[in-house]
Amino acid sequence: MTNLTPELLRAIREAGDEPVRLEDPDSRDRYVLIPADQYDRLLALADARERSAWLDRSEEAAKAWMRENPY
Repeated sequence: MTNLTPELLRAIREAGDEPVRLEDPDSRDRYVLIPADQYDRLLALADARERSAWLDRSEEAAKAWMRENPY
């Protein structure tokens, strides 16, 4: 794990409850620094949404198969 620099620690403190936005000066890529517990909650939420979407697709496929293969 990488340690935070004094500059980043200052930015985190100044941001309060807001995420810290960062930009790579060379590539111009942008980043958002958030606390690990918030990141973990976002991952769990995304995983739950993905599982829900998979279940919806599975249910649709089962219904389509049943329409195509009536008894």
